[in-house]
Amino acid sequence: MKFTVVIPGAPRTAKNSPMIVRGIKHPVLLPSPAYKAWTSSVLAYRHKIREALGSRIPILGPVSLEALIYRDAFTGDAVGYYQAIADVLQSNVWTCKGCNRKTVGERPAVCQHCGAIALKQTRHGLGIVDDDKLIMDWDGSRLLKDSDRPRVQLTIRTIEPAQGGLF
Repeated sequence: MKFTVVIPGAPRTAKNSPMIVRGIKHPVLLPSPAYKAWTSSVLAYRHKIREALGSRIPILGPVSLEALIYRDAFTGDAVGYYQAIADVLQSNVWTCKGCNRKTVGERPAVCQHCGAIALKQTRHGLGIVDDDKLIMDWDGSRLLKDSDRPRVQLTIRTIEPAQGGLF
């Protein structure tokens, strides 16, 4: 299966200009405000993306991604953009405040493990790929510049398991 999706807006990396916040025991490194704003805008576009892709998501097996990253300026490195895109493609994760176990996907009514209703969202994502560890390659990806219409154009291909059991 192969499909293409366009994520509008100027992409940002999580590691450029991070904020250091004083934690209870030690300093905590948080993503930059620009990255948080980009992910918020992508997540606001979530329903449109999911509607376009239909019932084919989340993808539970290995994928190949081609990301054409149209930036508004010549900033950031490819690896930083790949990581930001991979993070935003993942499914949501909910952590139970009762048993501290995780549930992946849409918000469950109760914890699947202990039945508690106190769940905290610990990972936000589009839910296109179940987990970014399923991304096997970024073949054909490149950094480009388009000041007038920054965006990320993703081509996602599912990879069929090889006969030798590579996956």
